[in-house]
Amino acid sequence: CANLSGASFESVNLTGAKFRDADLSKSKLNSANLSEAKLINTNLCEADLSSANLSQAKLINTDLSKARMYSTNLEKVKLRNVNLSQTFLCLVNFTKSNLSGINFSQAKTPIDSNNSNFSGANLTKANFSGLFLRNTDFTNADLSQANLSKANLLNGNFAGANLEMVKMNQALCSEATVFPEGFNYTKLGIYFIAPNVSLRGVNLSGTDLRGVNLNGADLREANLDGAILNKTDLRYANLSRSTLKDANLREAKLNAAELTKADLRSADLQNVKLRGAELVSVDLRAAKLGFADLSGANLTDAKLGGVFWDNAKLTGATMPDGSIHE
Repeated sequence: CANLSGASFESVNLTGAKFRDADLSKSKLNSANLSEAKLINTNLCEADLSSANLSQAKLINTDLSKARMYSTNLEKVKLRNVNLSQTFLCLVNFTKSNLSGINFSQAKTPIDSNNSNFSGANLTKANFSGLFLRNTDFTNADLSQANLSKANLLNGNFAGANLEMVKMNQALCSEATVFPEGFNYTKLGIYFIAPNVSLRGVNLSGTDLRGVNLNGADLREANLDGAILNKTDLRYANLSRSTLKDANLREAKLNAAELTKADLRSADLQNVKLRGAELVSVDLRAAKLGFADLSGANLTDAKLGGVFWDNAKLTGATMPDGSIHE
């Protein structure tokens, strides 16, 4: 049982190496060549595998919890009984890998950039529930009986994939999400993100919806607390009685939106467009409205304590006391 905890193997050629019962926790394996290596009963907890090459490697009963895998090559790798809890996965190449039954649901996939590649992979019964998988490539992958419920699949590509008996309830998809020809997703309970859709009362808290088009959408009573909505098009959307506490709405378009009795406490609304919006009885306490355009908006009975107004435009807006702002 080799104790190699914290050891540095940066850029080292370990092609075909065999590790059994080894402790490689916190080791530095970035840019190392581990192609065709065998890692059995190995501890890689908190190891750095960034830019490492593990193509055609076998990882069995291996602990990868809290490991860092940025731009890691796992092409044609075989994983079995692997712990991926809090493992950082970004730009990882899983092409044609055998990942059947692997639980990815506790892994960390960054919301600013994921783009991992699972094309041609065996993902039968794999668990991706709740993961951020925006822009992820699943082309020609076998996802039969996989769990993708509550996953963010915006702009994902499933062309040619096997989606037999897949679970996608409450997953986020859009017009840019590519499904296999003839695949009917309408009965899977997916939340479809598009103009004029009805998402009344849905829980989208913490969801990344930056830049999407929800023009005219029905979001009444929806939970969008902590959601990322910067540059999102919400013009003419109905957000009455919705909750957007701590949401990021920077540069969002909310012209003529309906926000009556919405809760926007501590929301970031800097540079947002709210021209002509209905903000009757809205709660904007501690919100940031720097450089926001509220021209002609209706703020009757709105709660505005602690609002940051720096350079906000309020021309023609109806204020909480009923007066018209000059």
